[in-house]
Amino acid sequence: MDNISSHLSDQSASVNQIKESVEQVSAVIQSNSATSEESAAASEELTGQSYAMNELISKFKLRSQVESVNN
Repeated sequence: MDNISSHLSDQSASVNQIKESVEQVSAVIQSNSATSEESAAASEELTGQSYAMNELISKFKLRSQVESVNN
């Protein structure tokens, strides 16, 4: 009987360790998901800013471009 009780206690401890490990994995997955969403939002923002920057830069003319147009 003591042997069965000991095995049940060991099994219970193992189940608790598995439960804690699954909870840790779940927390990491949630953190990664949040970080991924933040990265996607930052990427979209940077894309918008790069389009705006390209539009502003396209209004400038280099001296060589002006000279070739005038010639």
